[in-house]
Order: sequence, then structure tokens, then C-alpha cells
Amino acid sequence: MCVHDRPALLIYDNPYLQQFYLPPNIELSMKGIPIRLELNPLLPTSYLLTLQEHCPHCEITQDIVFSFSECGLAGTQYTVEQFLQACANKRIIRAGFGRKIELYATDISEHTMNALCAKAEYMEVCITIKRSTYKSLICPNLKVLRPCKPGKKVFNPFYLR
Repeated sequence: MCVHDRPALLIYDNPYLQQFYLPPNIELSMKGIPIRLELNPLLPTSYLLTLQEHCPHCEITQDIVFSFSECGLAGTQYTVEQFLQACANKRIIRAGFGRKIELYATDISEHTMNALCAKAEYMEVCITIKRSTYKSLICPNLKVLRPCKPGKKVFNPFYLR
């Protein structure tokens, strides 16, 4: 038995982990925390939800589920402002399936952009900062930054046509 409140299996902060499998007939302890999953943004949501159903004592953090649902807004129509507000101070910022996140400094205040980046550890975005009044963009916890779509630059601070 593990130390109180320590999971038997901790899978934490793996930005490239795409697969984690346990057989469906595995016997998981009903005492303590069998498994804790946190900050593994590429694990499939469907598997995480199935695992949570099979193991109610497992801890699967909300930021994982939110990372696949646009900070909780998936399946709804929303404005850029609503998206920024929902994703501010989240650790994982990623668009839902078939969508991309493109942000432009001309539409977003420096304060709001910094709030988006404040706690982000994993972001899939494309940010264009062009002729802006920004004095700083600070993402102190960022570990992985990927473009909104393959072949597109993540940051484009000097884009001129």
C-alpha cells in the first residue's frame, strides 16, 4: 500500500504521451488513489472518460478534459473574448477536434494575452503580434508550444505583407 494520498500510479506532466492502456478487466483498489493523471494533453479524451467510469477513485484532472474541449466551451458557439476568459489561467490550452486557435494582438489586450499565458504549460495556438502596443508577453510556465496547424509558425511578431 502506498503512502496516504499517494497514487499507486502517477502519470504527470507528459506533453508527448499519446497512449496509456490498462486492460478493461484490471482490478483497481477501492482504497486510496489507484491512478492520478495530470497534464498529459495528448491522451485521448474518450479513453480518459472510460477510465474515469471504470475507476471512480482515480484522479483525472479537469485540465486534461478541458484541453480537448476548448476550456469547457466545446460544442458551443463562442466569441474570442469568451474563449480567452474560459482559458485564462488554465494549464493546457488547445482547440477541440477540427478547430484551431489563431490570436491577433490587434484584437486582444496585452493584459488579456498575458492572463492567457500566465499558467499555461501546454499551448497549441498561433499568435500574431504585429504593430502592437504590447510591452511584454510573459508565459513563465510554458513547457510545450505548438502551432495551431502544421507548417504554420506559432509566433509571428514581424509579419509584414
